[in-house]
Amino acid sequence: MFPIMLNIRGRKCTVAGGGNVAERKVKTLLKYGADVTAVSPVFKDRFPNVKRLEKEYSSSDIENSFLVIAATDNKEVNQTIYNDAKKRNILVSLSDDTEHSDFILPSSKNYDDITISVSTNGKSPALAKKISQIKSNDLEFYASILPIIEKYRSILISESRDTKKEILNFMVSDEMLEIARKLSKPFPHVRVDLYEEENKVFFGELTFYHFGGFTKFEPDEWDYKLGEFFDLKSIQRKP
Repeated sequence: MFPIMLNIRGRKCTVAGGGNVAERKVKTLLKYGADVTAVSPVFKDRFPNVKRLEKEYSSSDIENSFLVIAATDNKEVNQTIYNDAKKRNILVSLSDDTEHSDFILPSSKNYDDITISVSTNGKSPALAKKISQIKSNDLEFYASILPIIEKYRSILISESRDTKKEILNFMVSDEMLEIARKLSKPFPHVRVDLYEEENKVFFGELTFYHFGGFTKFEPDEWDYKLGEFFDLKSIQRKP
């Protein structure tokens, strides 16, 4: 399957089913801001609070849906939903038949703007979940440095230079990440402002946030040494 991330915020997503499987699908859709409608003659206790159609499924239930998930315990009903969705060019997923589904919901873990998703193409959801369970403190660390990288990337993209890819890749190299870990370890939050000049990456300003406020300084000596260390000219370019 083609890996892709869809923006479903505010879009109508219909889930057919009222059991455990449907419940999990609904919770996932709600997590990403979808406008969810669930269709089932019976819903389990504590089913998510969404628009419910307490009835047997009919083709009109999926009209104007962005995507549909068939999660009933009846294969014939699921197949009918599949056929109705295909006639309307609506993306459809079958909980009991991933091979013929247009999409599947992979095992995912989120922290702020970082999302890690793993799929085994439906062959072992349990294994996919296990693989996706990156340590929470690692995910939190990557999320904390993402705004720094995003800021620097936007600057680079706006400029005309042929070292963009090398610089951005070097910013997330093992050496850079290890230094960021050591600098931020004693503090809940740290902001690092970087700049590039003459093919070298420099630390411009570091701001450490702790429980008593924050400390800001410009490490002149470190700035020089780290700038010399991160010499982009030494990066091997691919032909």
